[in-house]
Amino acid sequence: MPNIGITDNDTATVQFASASVSQLESVNPMAFSVTLSNPVASGLTLTVASTNGTAGASDFTAITGGMVTFAANTTTSQTVNVTINNDALDEDDEAFTLALSNPVATGTVTLGTAIATGTIQDDDALPVLNVANVSQPEGNASNVLNVIVN
Repeated sequence: MPNIGITDNDTATVQFASASVSQLESVNPMAFSVTLSNPVASGLTLTVASTNGTAGASDFTAITGGMVTFAANTTTSQTVNVTINNDALDEDDEAFTLALSNPVATGTVTLGTAIATGTIQDDDALPVLNVANVSQPEGNASNVLNVIVN
Protein backbone atom coordinates (compact mmCIF):
# COMPACT_ATOMS: atom_id res chain seq x y z
CA MET A 1 0.00 0.00 0.00
CA PRO A 2 1.47 3.42 -0.87
CA ASN A 3 2.19 6.01 1.81
CA ILE A 4 0.02 9.06 1.62
CA GLY A 5 1.18 12.23 3.32
CA ILE A 6 -0.52 15.51 3.98
CA THR A 7 1.65 18.58 3.70
CA ASP A 8 0.65 21.33 6.10
CA ASN A 9 0.81 24.47 4.01
CA ASP A 10 -1.55 26.61 6.06
CA THR A 11 -0.29 30.04 6.99
CA ALA A 12 -1.06 31.98 10.12
CA THR A 13 -1.19 35.68 10.87
CA VAL A 14 -0.41 37.05 14.31
CA GLN A 15 -1.42 40.60 15.16
CA PHE A 16 -2.88 43.02 17.66
CA ALA A 17 -6.67 42.68 17.72
CA SER A 18 -6.88 46.48 17.67
CA ALA A 19 -4.36 49.04 16.45
CA SER A 20 -5.22 51.31 19.37
CA VAL A 21 -6.30 51.06 22.99
CA SER A 22 -7.39 54.07 25.01
CA GLN A 23 -8.34 54.24 28.67
CA LEU A 24 -8.26 56.42 31.78
CA GLU A 25 -4.95 56.57 33.62
CA SER A 26 -6.65 55.38 36.83
CA VAL A 27 -7.62 52.04 35.22
CA ASN A 28 -4.95 49.33 35.34
CA PRO A 29 -3.58 47.54 33.48
CA MET A 30 -4.02 48.63 29.86
CA ALA A 31 -4.64 45.36 27.99
CA PHE A 32 -3.66 44.68 24.38
CA SER A 33 -5.05 41.50 22.81
CA VAL A 34 -2.84 39.53 20.39
CA THR A 35 -4.60 37.12 18.02
CA LEU A 36 -3.47 34.19 15.88
CA SER A 37 -5.55 33.38 12.78
CA ASN A 38 -4.69 29.65 12.53
CA PRO A 39 -3.08 27.18 14.92
CA VAL A 40 0.63 26.47 14.56
CA ALA A 41 1.75 22.89 15.22
CA SER A 42 4.93 23.92 17.01
CA GLY A 43 3.44 26.82 18.92
CA LEU A 44 4.57 30.39 18.42
CA THR A 45 6.64 32.91 20.33
CA LEU A 46 7.26 36.52 19.41
CA THR A 47 8.79 39.60 20.96
CA VAL A 48 6.86 42.62 22.20
CA ALA A 49 8.42 45.95 23.15
CA SER A 50 7.18 49.45 23.94
CA THR A 51 8.36 52.82 22.70
CA ASN A 52 7.74 56.16 24.36
CA GLY A 53 5.67 58.64 22.41
CA THR A 54 4.22 61.61 24.25
CA ALA A 55 4.06 59.28 27.26
CA GLY A 56 7.37 58.83 29.04
CA ALA A 57 8.95 56.69 31.73
CA SER A 58 6.91 58.32 34.50
CA ASP A 59 3.62 57.56 32.72
CA PHE A 60 3.78 53.78 32.14
CA THR A 61 6.02 50.79 32.78
CA ALA A 62 8.01 50.13 29.62
CA ILE A 63 8.23 46.65 28.11
CA THR A 64 11.61 45.61 26.73
CA GLY A 65 12.17 42.12 25.41
CA GLY A 66 8.75 40.85 26.46
CA MET A 67 7.46 37.62 24.97
CA VAL A 68 4.05 36.52 23.72
CA THR A 69 3.54 32.75 23.50
CA PHE A 70 0.85 30.71 21.78
CA ALA A 71 0.71 27.02 22.73
CA ALA A 72 0.90 24.44 19.95
CA ASN A 73 -2.30 23.89 17.96
CA THR A 74 -4.26 26.70 19.64
CA THR A 75 -5.49 30.14 18.65
CA THR A 76 -6.44 31.38 22.11
CA SER A 77 -5.79 35.14 22.20
CA GLN A 78 -2.95 36.30 24.39
CA THR A 79 -2.90 39.52 26.39
CA VAL A 80 -0.07 42.01 26.81
CA ASN A 81 -0.68 44.10 29.93
CA VAL A 82 0.93 47.52 30.37
CA THR A 83 0.95 49.12 33.81
CA ILE A 84 -0.18 52.75 33.73
CA ASN A 85 1.18 55.08 36.42
CA ASN A 86 -1.74 57.05 37.86
CA ASP A 87 -0.49 60.49 38.82
CA ALA A 88 -2.17 63.63 40.13
CA LEU A 89 -0.89 65.92 37.36
CA ASP A 90 -3.38 67.59 35.05
CA GLU A 91 -1.88 67.02 31.62
CA ASP A 92 -2.82 66.25 28.04
CA ASP A 93 -3.59 62.67 27.03
CA GLU A 94 -0.35 60.80 26.29
CA ALA A 95 0.50 57.90 24.00
CA PHE A 96 3.04 55.11 23.57
CA THR A 97 3.38 52.25 21.09
CA LEU A 98 3.80 48.50 21.34
CA ALA A 99 5.46 46.50 18.57
CA LEU A 100 5.34 42.77 17.81
CA SER A 101 8.38 41.26 16.09
CA ASN A 102 10.46 38.12 15.51
CA PRO A 103 7.78 35.40 15.26
CA VAL A 104 9.38 31.99 15.85
CA ALA A 105 7.46 28.88 14.73
CA THR A 106 7.55 26.06 12.23
CA GLY A 107 5.53 26.87 9.15
CA THR A 108 4.66 30.26 7.78
CA VAL A 109 3.63 32.93 10.27
CA THR A 110 3.27 36.53 9.15
CA LEU A 111 2.81 39.68 11.16
CA GLY A 112 -0.44 41.53 10.56
CA THR A 113 -1.09 44.65 12.64
CA ALA A 114 2.25 44.64 14.44
CA ILE A 115 2.07 48.15 15.93
CA ALA A 116 -0.52 49.27 18.48
CA THR A 117 -0.89 52.66 20.13
CA GLY A 118 -1.86 53.02 23.77
CA THR A 119 -3.45 56.33 24.74
CA ILE A 120 -3.46 57.27 28.42
CA GLN A 121 -6.45 59.52 29.05
CA ASP A 122 -5.78 62.06 31.77
CA ASP A 123 -8.46 62.04 34.46
CA ASP A 124 -6.96 64.50 36.93
CA ALA A 125 -8.79 67.60 38.13
CA LEU A 126 -7.91 70.99 36.71
CA PRO A 127 -5.71 73.10 38.98
CA VAL A 128 -7.45 75.74 41.10
CA LEU A 129 -6.08 79.27 41.00
CA ASN A 130 -6.61 81.44 44.09
CA VAL A 131 -5.67 85.11 44.14
CA ALA A 132 -5.28 86.75 47.53
CA ASN A 133 -6.98 90.11 48.09
CA VAL A 134 -4.71 93.08 47.40
CA SER A 135 -5.14 96.71 48.31
CA GLN A 136 -2.84 99.57 47.43
CA PRO A 137 -3.02 103.24 48.38
CA GLU A 138 -3.44 105.44 45.34
CA GLY A 139 -0.19 106.80 43.97
CA ASN A 140 2.07 103.86 44.89
CA ALA A 141 3.98 102.59 41.86
CA SER A 142 4.02 98.85 42.57
CA ASN A 143 2.48 96.08 44.57
CA VAL A 144 3.13 92.38 45.20
CA LEU A 145 0.43 90.00 44.05
CA ASN A 146 0.46 86.57 45.71
CA VAL A 147 -0.86 83.73 43.57
CA ILE A 148 -1.52 80.29 45.06
CA VAL A 149 -2.05 77.30 42.77
CA ASN A 150 -3.58 74.18 44.30
